[in-house]
Amino acid sequence: SSFLCGLRISLFHFSPNLITFISLTCMLIPHLLFNYFAWNFKGIIPTWLLIGGYVGYLFYSLLDNADGKQARRTQSSTPLGMLVDHGCDACNCILGTLQIICIFQLGCTIWTPIGLCVIVLPFFYGTFEELYRGELRLPIINGPSDGWTIIGVMYMLPIFTGFEFFDELYTIYDYTAPIKHFLVIGCCIIHGLYSLYILYGLCKYAPSIGRIFYDFNSFHFITAGLLGTCYLYPQEVLEENMRMMVYSYGFMFTLLCGHLQLAIISQRPAEMHKLSVYLFAALPLINALYYFQTSQFLVNPYYLSCALMILTTLWYAHMVFGVMGEMKKILGINIFSIKKEKEQQC
Repeated sequence: SSFLCGLRISLFHFSPNLITFISLTCMLIPHLLFNYFAWNFKGIIPTWLLIGGYVGYLFYSLLDNADGKQARRTQSSTPLGMLVDHGCDACNCILGTLQIICIFQLGCTIWTPIGLCVIVLPFFYGTFEELYRGELRLPIINGPSDGWTIIGVMYMLPIFTGFEFFDELYTIYDYTAPIKHFLVIGCCIIHGLYSLYILYGLCKYAPSIGRIFYDFNSFHFITAGLLGTCYLYPQEVLEENMRMMVYSYGFMFTLLCGHLQLAIISQRPAEMHKLSVYLFAALPLINALYYFQTSQFLVNPYYLSCALMILTTLWYAHMVFGVMGEMKKILGINIFSIKKEKEQQC
């Protein structure tokens, strides 16, 4: 079409990394607007934003494929480009999941971290499979290729049913719960089976099953810390801190995925067991357990959440800017521009 042709021409002289960051912006802008209308993961999201959010996702998918083609066309494929591309994919995984959580109207409850952790689980396992196997293996039906259809249904559903649909009670085998809880349970089943499929494939390539679980522990620690803390915190504390808690989890998740991708491009074992992982998982959980036993907090939960939010942001920024700077210096490449000689060859 003329639109796609125009888009292709406009991106012709863009560097692959710049296209990657533009694609992430297509998800970030709708996410910020979702925050305005549903800060506590519950609220009436206008129809124009639901449509705009899905269009943003489609543009993200389009540009996410275009950056690789641009890198091959300009002969500018680099390990840094792989790291940037996978890092933006990890960020998109968090941003997109939180938008779906807002659509499902899960609110500041234990169901929000459950939905977040379950949906990002296959992404983390799939990255580990790439580390051991040497390539990314996707089943016939997969998120990158087919997810746009499922996500489109999720974005369009409340336009026709209204957001009260997700709070309607439904009964299955004497278990009565809101429809939104059954949707999360369905995601748990689908993503759980897919994760088992990935684990089965990992057993053929990993040194041992023990090594697999040892490497996975970092992700399991931060996930268990978030879920345990949200389960033990009283509702009023969750209302005040849930947004900071899930963002901190998102930064830790993308940080771990970044370490995995570094291991892949450098062909070295992944260094996943960091002090930051244990601090993030243990501190809020200890605070929540102390409250569960004594009805008092060791540390004000709000101050603790703020501190972890700042720390995880700094940890992630240190890795991103530190690694990008070092790789730019070592490889002698431009991050957001194409060298003139390569551009003239195309």
